[in-house]
Amino acid sequence: MSGISAAVVAALLRAGVPRTAGQICTLLKPEYGREQHLQALKAVGIVRGAAETPDADGALSLSYVISAYGRERVRKFL
Repeated sequence: MSGISAAVVAALLRAGVPRTAGQICTLLKPEYGREQHLQALKAVGIVRGAAETPDADGALSLSYVISAYGRERVRKFL
Protein backbone atom coordinates (compact mmCIF):
# COMPACT_ATOMS: atom_id res chain seq x y z
CA MET A 1 0.00 0.00 0.00
CA SER A 2 2.60 2.52 -1.14
CA GLY A 3 4.75 1.96 1.92
CA ILE A 4 1.92 2.91 4.28
CA SER A 5 0.79 0.11 6.57
CA ALA A 6 -2.90 -0.75 6.42
CA ALA A 7 -3.05 -0.60 10.22
CA VAL A 8 -1.88 3.02 10.25
CA VAL A 9 -4.33 4.06 7.56
CA ALA A 10 -7.09 2.17 9.37
CA ALA A 11 -6.44 4.44 12.35
CA LEU A 12 -7.56 7.33 10.14
CA LEU A 13 -10.90 5.59 9.60
CA ARG A 14 -11.85 5.58 13.28
CA ALA A 15 -15.00 7.58 13.83
CA GLY A 16 -14.85 8.96 10.28
CA VAL A 17 -14.32 12.52 11.52
CA PRO A 18 -12.08 15.15 9.95
CA ARG A 19 -8.69 15.43 11.66
CA THR A 20 -6.11 18.20 11.55
CA ALA A 21 -2.61 17.62 10.25
CA GLY A 22 -1.36 17.60 13.85
CA GLN A 23 -3.88 14.96 14.88
CA ILE A 24 -3.03 12.76 11.90
CA CYS A 25 0.69 13.15 12.53
CA THR A 26 0.10 12.04 16.12
CA LEU A 27 -1.64 8.92 14.79
CA LEU A 28 1.15 8.31 12.29
CA LYS A 29 4.01 9.16 14.65
CA PRO A 30 4.84 5.64 15.83
CA GLU A 31 5.68 4.65 12.25
CA TYR A 32 6.09 7.88 10.32
CA GLY A 33 5.92 10.95 12.54
CA ARG A 34 6.31 13.88 10.11
CA GLU A 35 3.76 15.99 8.27
CA GLN A 36 5.41 15.18 4.94
CA HIS A 37 3.99 11.68 5.29
CA LEU A 38 0.52 13.22 5.56
CA GLN A 39 1.24 15.12 2.37
CA ALA A 40 2.26 11.81 0.76
CA LEU A 41 -1.08 10.30 1.82
CA LYS A 42 -2.81 13.29 0.24
CA ALA A 43 -0.70 13.08 -2.92
CA VAL A 44 -1.65 9.46 -3.56
CA GLY A 45 -5.33 10.11 -2.79
CA ILE A 46 -5.62 8.25 0.54
CA VAL A 47 -6.77 11.39 2.39
CA ARG A 48 -8.28 14.66 1.21
CA GLY A 49 -8.75 18.09 2.69
CA ALA A 50 -12.11 18.46 4.42
CA ALA A 51 -12.39 21.89 6.03
CA GLU A 52 -10.40 24.93 7.08
CA THR A 53 -11.09 26.29 10.54
CA PRO A 54 -9.30 28.92 12.60
CA ASP A 55 -7.14 27.60 15.44
CA ALA A 56 -6.70 29.28 18.83
CA ASP A 57 -4.26 31.80 17.31
CA GLY A 58 -6.58 32.63 14.41
CA ALA A 59 -4.47 30.79 11.82
CA LEU A 60 -6.35 28.51 9.46
CA SER A 61 -6.01 24.80 10.14
CA LEU A 62 -6.92 22.27 7.45
CA SER A 63 -8.71 19.09 8.53
CA TYR A 64 -8.37 15.90 6.53
CA VAL A 65 -10.60 12.86 6.04
CA ILE A 66 -9.92 9.54 4.43
CA SER A 67 -11.09 9.54 0.82
CA ALA A 68 -13.34 6.98 -0.84
CA TYR A 69 -10.25 5.69 -2.62
CA GLY A 70 -8.44 5.47 0.73
CA ARG A 71 -11.30 3.45 2.24
CA GLU A 72 -11.25 1.13 -0.75
CA ARG A 73 -7.48 0.61 -0.43
CA VAL A 74 -7.75 -0.07 3.33
CA ARG A 75 -10.53 -2.61 2.82
CA LYS A 76 -8.50 -4.31 0.12
CA PHE A 77 -5.41 -4.66 2.33
CA LEU A 78 -7.02 -5.44 5.72
